[in-house]
This record gives sequence, structure tokens and C-alpha cells, in this order.
Amino acid sequence: MRTSFRGEMVTLLAAVFVASAAAQSPSDSTTLRHWRVLSVVAPRLPNGLATAQDTLVLANGTRFATGLYHVRVLDILPRSNKPPFFVLEGIGCVECDAVPLIYIQSPADGPVYYPTQKPYATPGIGYSSDLEDTIPIVRARVFVGTCLTNMTVGIVWFATERDGSTWLSKVHVIDVVSDTLRARDRPAPLPNVRDVSGYVAKGSCRELKAAP
Repeated sequence: MRTSFRGEMVTLLAAVFVASAAAQSPSDSTTLRHWRVLSVVAPRLPNGLATAQDTLVLANGTRFATGLYHVRVLDILPRSNKPPFFVLEGIGCVECDAVPLIYIQSPADGPVYYPTQKPYATPGIGYSSDLEDTIPIVRARVFVGTCLTNMTVGIVWFATERDGSTWLSKVHVIDVVSDTLRARDRPAPLPNVRDVSGYVAKGSCRELKAAP
């Protein structure tokens, strides 16, 4: 949900923090409190046009220049000895018809470097930035937390991607191992959404919803 109302944005960020902390250990929750987002600095003209990339103001005084526009903070993935990874939805370029995508970035690594940094599909139906291509290129459900066997805290994509006239199913997992991101496609037989239901029920995993 993108909004120009600061109060609504702060409420949304607080909800993200509470949901993240609930799925973490006590020590992780303490770490997350230091890195919670207090506000988003999003310079805009009166007509809503972005004039600069968004900056997150964090509880420990850090100002995280995201390198993205129209940022939505989806979650925070803790690390033991380094600043956490932020799961961000945003647009890398407002002048080139870029679409909202998910980026995983730590303040320790600086801003997202568009267009070379790898993005990931947002929940829901995704389209190409080519306005003449009106057929979806991806349909995805996205879960964050500890959601499957053989993963730590991270993100899981259950996606169907268009390859020409063919649709291909894949399950992509990114989790935090030894303070770094581990990314991989799960091999066949692929897990399915039912496999995460137990983790959702016990509170270690939650589904990310598409922005309205």
C-alpha cells in the first residue's frame, strides 16, 4: 500500500515490525527493535512525482538510503553480527517504466544498485515493463519467516513464470545462513503452498500480500 499520509505509513511499518518480531527468538527481537523503521523520507512534488529515492529513518539513528522509489517495507531478516536484511518492495527507476519488485538489502551494503541488482517478483500477478505485452509474466505467492524444512529465516516464492507460450512452476528460497543470503531453487518434487500451512499456524511464517 503506497500512501502519502505519514501516519498511515508509520502504522504500516509498525505492523511489519510486530509481525517480524513475533516470529523471531528473544535475542533477534531485541536486535530488530534497534532497526525498526520510524519513518520514510520520500521527496515528492505536489503532483506526487518522486524527486529523489526513498530513505528509511531507523530507531538506532541510521538513515538507510534505499536506492528505490515508492518503497514498502515488507519485513526484516535478522543477522547475528551484522545489520539485518530489509525486504523491500520498490521501483528502481521512475523514468523507465520500471515496475515494483522485491529487493533484499542491508544498510551495511548501501543502496540497491539498479538495474544490475537482482530483484524478485512481488506477490500476485506481475507484468512486463513493456506496455505492449498485456499478458502476465508471473503469478506468485510469497511467504516470509521460517516456512519450509531445511531453511532458516527467509523468503519463499511459489511462482508460475511465463516462458513464451509455456508456464513453468518453481519454488525459490532465500534465507540467511552465517549472516549471508543463500538463494536457491528447490528441486523436484517441488513443495507446495500446503507445506507452509503448519509453519503459518505456529507463527513462524506469514504470507506477504500484494499491494492494493
